Amino acid sequence: MIRPRRSTGRAFVLPMVAVIIWVMTTTSPAWAHGDEVSVPAGESFATAMALLQVQPDMTDMIGDKIGDGLESDDTEGVDLSLARQAQKAYDAGNNAEALDLLAQATGLTPGEALAMQTEETDRPSEVPLADQLGTQAPVGRPSSIATLLLGLGAVLAIGLGIYLSRRTR
Repeated sequence: MIRPRRSTGRAFVLPMVAVIIWVMTTTSPAWAHGDEVSVPAGESFATAMALLQVQPDMTDMIGDKIGDGLESDDTEGVDLSLARQAQKAYDAGNNAEALDLLAQATGLTPGEALAMQTEETDRPSEVPLADQLGTQAPVGRPSSIATLLLGLGAVLAIGLGIYLSRRTR
């Protein structure tokens, strides 16, 4: 006796594939950066200058801040050619030259850049400077949409696993 083929598997898989495609096409690639706003180039360079003075071992963060300044849409009052030279000097390992070039590019002295980043009204004194300089937006709980999508992804993954395990029996 030939058993009729059940179509419940297709009814389950097709909506799952549609939801996965929908999630992949509607999510923003900028989720990793949270609610990051475009920071003026001068502020990014001032942060890099402060780090160069206080915590020069934070090489990734300093490089990121210089790169962020070069990519910023708001470059008012900044000489980008000097900033590019500063980036090359920093990449070559010459922190002092990079600091001097950033100072020339922004018109700030290293002391002014450091003062901008360390005002007590902006940060509690018990929080290290690098921790304050590292984030532009507060870090908190994931958004409800992110939580919903994570839960939906887990349900879909479990459902697909159950479907495939039943199908291979």
